[in-house]
Amino acid sequence: MTLTLTRIRGPGFALTAVTAAFSAMLLSANLATPLYAVWAKQFGFSTALLALIFAVYALVLIPALLLFGQLSDRLGRRPVIGIGLWFVPETAERQPGGLRIRRPHVPREIRGAFIRVGLTGAAVWAVAGLFLSVMPSYAGQLVLHSRNLALLALVAALILVMSCATQLALRRGAPPAQAQAAGLALLAAGLLALVLAAPAQSAALLIVGAILAGAGHGAAVLAAQDDLTRLAPGGQRAEVSAAFYVCVYLGVAVPAIGIGVLAVATTLFTAVTTFAAVTGALALTVAAWHLRDRGQPPAMEDREKSLVPGHAAS
Repeated sequence: MTLTLTRIRGPGFALTAVTAAFSAMLLSANLATPLYAVWAKQFGFSTALLALIFAVYALVLIPALLLFGQLSDRLGRRPVIGIGLWFVPETAERQPGGLRIRRPHVPREIRGAFIRVGLTGAAVWAVAGLFLSVMPSYAGQLVLHSRNLALLALVAALILVMSCATQLALRRGAPPAQAQAAGLALLAAGLLALVLAAPAQSAALLIVGAILAGAGHGAAVLAAQDDLTRLAPGGQRAEVSAAFYVCVYLGVAVPAIGIGVLAVATTLFTAVTTFAAVTGALALTVAAWHLRDRGQPPAMEDREKSLVPGHAAS
């Protein structure tokens, strides 16, 4: 039986190919998480150095995002994404300008909403970064008193497992503002449980904290990306998305380094508590901002449609 090009380029193949590409990228980025505690013991790494090692990935990725985000808007998605995805349907038209690089920017008319969504992404991924970098040491030293790598990795991974489950539960969509606000509130509650777990010596509180933070992460990040897609103009969608991920990876890298430095200067518990207080306050503030502005004007995509004959403004 001969497979036609149309069959190969069908939506099922496209979804599988893109999912495989994202899975490989995320797996390679987070594979070392359970090894941080081992490196700390074998090589004498401080918490600050471990946090810096974790942050290097994000710091190197940021300039790549700013470069390749706008290139995929100009040249198309498939040419930028390397040979295995060549048969995935293209979603962007080539734009004039070719390989000329311009200063990355977010359109002025969506900047206020972009800042709100960007802060959401930064907050939720900062907490995910905490679990993937510092959590094995925090759980092993202060709560579980265990060097079992499988157990420590399980605690660190629980936030991502819960995030995945929450995103699947909400995949049919939820009001973006309310979903982001709810997710950020759950995130703050998870951080509180995480801090209380150490003095209480409670594995249950540790697990509850991971579950709450994971559910908050899943709800907020899914809604933030949905919001971003509706906000961004079609010709700059990848460029705006790249700016969003710059916020995300700054949220991952900067707090991780800060926690490491503070842990060396004080204690690991003090560092995690300070992070939880600052990030929790930010999360609740941005949640209130989402609820206040949930009746904002139509997203960029809707405003563009309203200018096209046949599309009446609602």
